[in-house]
Amino acid sequence: MDHTVVTNFPGVIMTDKPEYITDVSELMGWNEPKSITTTISGWTSLFDCVLQDTGNLTKTAIHGAMWRFCQMKDNVCRASLATIGKMIGVDKATVMRYAKELCDEGYFVDLTPDLKNRPHVYADTGKVRMRSKFDVAQDNTGVAQCNATVAQSQLSKVLNKDINTLSERKEKAKERIEDQRAKRKDPVDWVLGNAEKEGAITSMQERTSKALGLDVSGSRFDKMVSFLMQKDRQGETIEVYAAWMKADPYNSPKTHQIAQRPDIVRETWAAAFVNKEPSFDEALEKAGYK
Repeated sequence: MDHTVVTNFPGVIMTDKPEYITDVSELMGWNEPKSITTTISGWTSLFDCVLQDTGNLTKTAIHGAMWRFCQMKDNVCRASLATIGKMIGVDKATVMRYAKELCDEGYFVDLTPDLKNRPHVYADTGKVRMRSKFDVAQDNTGVAQCNATVAQSQLSKVLNKDINTLSERKEKAKERIEDQRAKRKDPVDWVLGNAEKEGAITSMQERTSKALGLDVSGSRFDKMVSFLMQKDRQGETIEVYAAWMKADPYNSPKTHQIAQRPDIVRETWAAAFVNKEPSFDEALEKAGYK
């Protein structure tokens, strides 16, 4: 009487030896187990129909690896070329070449054809489908079949959605890419823009140095110069501020204070442009510097 034992190999059924063989084995000292139980974490399928279609074992193995990733939660292959190559034992260039050929032949769709320097995302077209059947009496195992008509006519299923939905997603992705490109400035414009900005900064540094008698070209004055440029666009100039400051006696100590604390200009600026002009010392005291 035979005994049927289900192993941990998905879709595989193993049958024990007849009892008389087992008895003979025990008499002869062959202590073999009656069943084998093996646990595996995964496998890469080599589909006969793909091998027959392509005539290339490496290409068939790469198809199996990509197909395997497409069976995961999001139904797409996001693995890098290096990851797939490591599984198969080939280099990235080989994976890239055969992945493109597999897309051209209708096995997969590249959802990110314009992507560079990052792993592409591939979707299984359904041209190859795995059909598993569990039957103890007949000992049936997994069977792979090719549905060539699906690839020849149109994609019947991509990401469990119809081809129209996929096309719309690809079109929207292209529109976003084009929109981003349109928003980017031309390199020449960018250089000219930077040159104009540098010229404006240099001009303000020269005007400030002349008005206050103070060298403000150092990096510690960057925020102060930026503030002065902003106020200059609003019609409040450094020349008016300097005239207000110099109206008070003891101008040199005040310039020295600005050199030590450039933020003093920001704190006292408003006082120079009010109708009732307070003194520089009063502005310092109000700002908390005295």
